[in-house]
Amino acid sequence: MLGKLKEKAGDKMIGKVVEQVAPSLQPHLEKLQQLDPQQVKDDGLYREKVIDPALTAVKVASSGVAGLIPGFDGRFANALIRVRDELLVVDQDKVALVEDFAGRLPNVLMDGFRQPA
Repeated sequence: MLGKLKEKAGDKMIGKVVEQVAPSLQPHLEKLQQLDPQQVKDDGLYREKVIDPALTAVKVASSGVAGLIPGFDGRFANALIRVRDELLVVDQDKVALVEDFAGRLPNVLMDGFRQPA
C-alpha cells in the first residue's frame, strides 16, 4: 500500500514538472524539424543539438523545478529520447512530427520522466 501511495505522489510531482517544462520545450521541439535526420538519429548529436540546449532553457525558465525530481537531468534526457523515438518520423530527407504530436507529448514526457536516470 505504501508503495502505491509513493508511486502516486511521484506521478503527481512528475505531472507538475511536465506542465512547467512543456512550454519551455516548444521552441526546441519545433527546431527538431529543421535538423538533419542524421543529427536526430545519432544519440550524441541529438544530445548536443537538442537535449543539452533544451535542458539549459528548462532550468532557466522553470525556477527550480529541476530540484523536485531526483536525477532530473538524466530523466529529462530519457524523456527527450522517448519523444524522438515515439513522436518523430525520421526518414532520409526530413524530420517530421507525428500526427497529434501536441496531444501525445505530455504522456510521452511523463513516461520518460518515470524512467530512472
